Amino acid sequence: MFIGVQGNVNQYRVFFKNTATLGVGTAAAQVIPFLLTPVVARLYCSRDMGFYSLYLSTVNILAQGACFKYEMAIVSCETEWEAEQIARLCAVVLTAMALLSAGVGAITGFYFLHFTGGNIWGYSVLLALGVGAIGWFSVLSNRCIFYKKYKALAFSSFIRAAVYGGLQVMLFPLGGSGLIAAQVGGYICACIVLRYKLPSALRESSKKLLNKRKVKAWKDTMVKYRAFPLYTMPGAAANTAALGQISFWASWGYSSQELGGYAMVDRVLSLPLSLISNAVGQVFFKQAAEEYKNTGKINSFPRVWAALAVLSVIGFGGLSLCLPWAVSLFLGPKWLGCIGYSRRLLPLYVIRFACAPLLFTAVVMGKQKAMMAWQVGTLLFAAAAFYQGVSSKIAFESFLTQGALVLAGAYVFFAGICCFWAVKGKPKENKSGETKGETKCR
Repeated sequence: MFIGVQGNVNQYRVFFKNTATLGVGTAAAQVIPFLLTPVVARLYCSRDMGFYSLYLSTVNILAQGACFKYEMAIVSCETEWEAEQIARLCAVVLTAMALLSAGVGAITGFYFLHFTGGNIWGYSVLLALGVGAIGWFSVLSNRCIFYKKYKALAFSSFIRAAVYGGLQVMLFPLGGSGLIAAQVGGYICACIVLRYKLPSALRESSKKLLNKRKVKAWKDTMVKYRAFPLYTMPGAAANTAALGQISFWASWGYSSQELGGYAMVDRVLSLPLSLISNAVGQVFFKQAAEEYKNTGKINSFPRVWAALAVLSVIGFGGLSLCLPWAVSLFLGPKWLGCIGYSRRLLPLYVIRFACAPLLFTAVVMGKQKAMMAWQVGTLLFAAAAFYQGVSSKIAFESFLTQGALVLAGAYVFFAGICCFWAVKGKPKENKSGETKGETKCR
């Protein structure tokens, strides 16, 4: 019994150590955009921020399908050979999807014409580069998690933020296009760092292994992990679209100044998610996969969820108390109109901070279908709320409120279901090796 308790203690110690490693690296990375936000707020106008928000919404949705979500399978692979195979399969898929994104950019560029200033083809190229860079960064990040190279991942986050922040200041004469180019440049530099931070011995050994029966091996891999493109990819795209659609609806029914104000608020309130919440999610994904494989349960779920909830309430609660002073000092007088937007969106960010990192427990437990159903349902319910707001021509703050409440409720609902699955664990097997459900069916 003592050995079991000691094992659990060591397990949590390793978890928090890895989380701290990523957290410190991400914190150092986020210091740069945090310090530069007052500069960016004064260099760019609300129209530039609105254009950048539309780009982010588009590129984030397309990036969910950049590798058909095969990159997520890397973390749960049992062998190095299999993990490297999936990485190369992702590279092939990513190339095709990046080229396809250029065409999507040309189409959406006409819709965003009043924001792009007529530079549609430049927008198409930047969109294709953005999808390619984000997709490859995701592949390399999952490889680092597989090899438990958390320091390399943290360092790459710092490089990405440093390049992103520096280019934002340098490229401000380009307006919204400068913000986009800065983001793409940051991801490209982070990919270069991650590519060469992985141990060279592993890269060389994987190349020798992959030369043998590559096509058949890829086919077997695609079949084995088919749940990721069939269920995880459309679900993740729907989940991203559920949040990103705010920009699309706002561009349809409201002014560019209001959209730009929302974009600035989203930039500031998203910093805590990048600082702590995402780091916890990356480590927890790997930890949950190992814990579920060994015990059939994920007993750490409630503890991590409770810790995130406490941090979220304290952090965002403190921010809400000093919001007017913070906006005036941090962003400048021209963004004072954003205070109302911030108050309406705070509940959503409190919930996302606590719940979002833990939702991929469903992927670990093989519940991709259920997760996809939730993500598509969230998209549809949120779209209905936003459409009602736009069609009724309600005030922009009310539009944000009703959409944010729907999204926050959806996150709490599915996080509760994931907690139930994690604690309950796998169905018990009888002596013949069949689960209870299988015995009943026969």
